[in-house]
Amino acid sequence: MIIRSQTSLGQRHRDTRMTGNVIKENSALNEYFFGKDLSASLTTKKFTDFQKKLQDEVIKMEFDFCERKEKNGEQIISEITFCEMILAYAGFSAGKTKKMLKRIQKIYDEENSTGITLHDFQEFFKVLRCIDDIDTALKFYTIAGASIDKTVLKHVSKTVANSSLGDHVIDVIFNLFDENGDCRLSNKEFIRVMKKRWSRGLETPKDTGFVKLMEAIGECGKELLF
Repeated sequence: MIIRSQTSLGQRHRDTRMTGNVIKENSALNEYFFGKDLSASLTTKKFTDFQKKLQDEVIKMEFDFCERKEKNGEQIISEITFCEMILAYAGFSAGKTKKMLKRIQKIYDEENSTGITLHDFQEFFKVLRCIDDIDTALKFYTIAGASIDKTVLKHVSKTVANSSLGDHVIDVIFNLFDENGDCRLSNKEFIRVMKKRWSRGLETPKDTGFVKLMEAIGECGKELLF
């Protein structure tokens, strides 16, 4: 009710003869959050746990949407597919994107491709979830005069995001962004691309992001319940 009353889109989307009772339509989700008689309290932990399950499911769906193959008994995507996903909302020119992906394709040809597992994919998205905090941490390293190398990125990802980024994923990220081959990361460009990837191109989500989230919660809530 607070969200519906406080957001401009929520105020425009009240129950009408055409839409019916919006709350009633999501009765399964209401029951999940507030119990059968809708008298239970929704705790922060219950909502954040639900949100995490939802995010994990969306990440798995995104992984499954990619072209995959089986290797050593598990599904993997190629390094080039992973990098295409990273750059999807980067806003680079076609020429720059092509150059970056060509570099990845050259390094990780069929003979040298290890692939990216679902676990790798999930750990990478842990970094994206905390990208603002990681940005702050990396700025302290830059201020102190330290360069952003692979060890620093791995340490910050573990400390800030509790993400166990594998060495192979870190290598792929550095090969994608390290244009001069000095094994150092351009913090500014890397963070900007990661933030755009996490927001999926929505720089200022406002109501749009919230409505999409609630629609996804409604659908996934039904699956979790039944």
